[in-house]
Amino acid sequence: MALKSRLGTGVFQFDDNEIKLLPSLDRLKNLSEATGEEALDYMANCGHPMRLTELFFHLQTGSAYTREEIYAAFFGKLGNFEDEEFNAALMTLFSQMAGKDLAEAIKPATDTQKK
Repeated sequence: MALKSRLGTGVFQFDDNEIKLLPSLDRLKNLSEATGEEALDYMANCGHPMRLTELFFHLQTGSAYTREEIYAAFFGKLGNFEDEEFNAALMTLFSQMAGKDLAEAIKPATDTQKK
């Protein structure tokens, strides 16, 4: 019997540009080797355009874009990071890759301690 894959392909679409990312074991290993950081730690702290470019470069699937092409298409206009639509697209991408429902992914932590 074949194993069922739990990997989620994320799709990032913005300004008529699209890229698909797949966090496969080989791609995560390549990201770790290229950055010198554990891949999941890198993903959790990649809010900077250069870090996102590197992440997208190593996790892309179905394409062979260069770092320069990825940066120019998605992250070169720094004002995009203030755009609500842009940030929502990033959240959707990470939710898709993590296999989480978007509402669950952005749900704020609750304080369970009694006062």
